[in-house]
Amino acid sequence: MTTVLAEGPGTSHHTPSFELVMRAMREFDELPTLRLTLDQAARLLSVDHDTCKEALDSLVEGHLLLRDRAGRYARVPH
Repeated sequence: MTTVLAEGPGTSHHTPSFELVMRAMREFDELPTLRLTLDQAARLLSVDHDTCKEALDSLVEGHLLLRDRAGRYARVPH
């Protein structure tokens, strides 16, 4: 599920739900060495690719996950 925030006439911005972002982070917290492609993460979280990418990219922007050169998402090492 995504939330749409209006930015002005004729524009919108989609943001992933807080619950989805937290659920994704919990998966990576429970398995610190987990590395997932977007396809794998979408299947694990049972969401479409666009919604999954938005959620994972928000965690990358927050410096909680990283995306490697192969496109896999992983937890930022502590």
